[in-house]
Amino acid sequence: MLGWVAPSDVRESDTTASLKEVMAALKRASNGATLSDEIYDAAECLLYTYFNVVRQGVRERFTKQHMGVSWYLTERTYERSLISYQDGPGAEWLNECYADEVPLWLLIGLFRRIWRRKPLGDQKADETISRVDALDAEYVKEQAKRDLERRLGGRT
Repeated sequence: MLGWVAPSDVRESDTTASLKEVMAALKRASNGATLSDEIYDAAECLLYTYFNVVRQGVRERFTKQHMGVSWYLTERTYERSLISYQDGPGAEWLNECYADEVPLWLLIGLFRRIWRRKPLGDQKADETISRVDALDAEYVKEQAKRDLERRLGGRT
């Protein structure tokens, strides 16, 4: 593919990397290796997958140089999450950044939080997350149905 890829472009890529693979790549990158586009794609997909596990943080410490960091994930289309963050209380908010637009220390910190809260291979957690997502989808569907019925005022 030549040229720029816009967020509105429909693009399919192999983003089946596991949490373990992404964590290993991030560790290599912290030692000077460069990250591929596929790892960044996988990171955004995993952030979307674990959105309910790690959603936001307020004034958290990531490193000695980065204390008081606030951040939150935003759910986006194409099953990816973007990151909004503020590096300290007086700093500017950087909104809806792709994985390759955030500092490596932040990306590593987010994945460490996911790693701690959802152990790799924890089938029960995977099933729970899936059930919660299904319940949420059902609730939204029923809420939309009730809203439509209310707006129509009983007309059919």
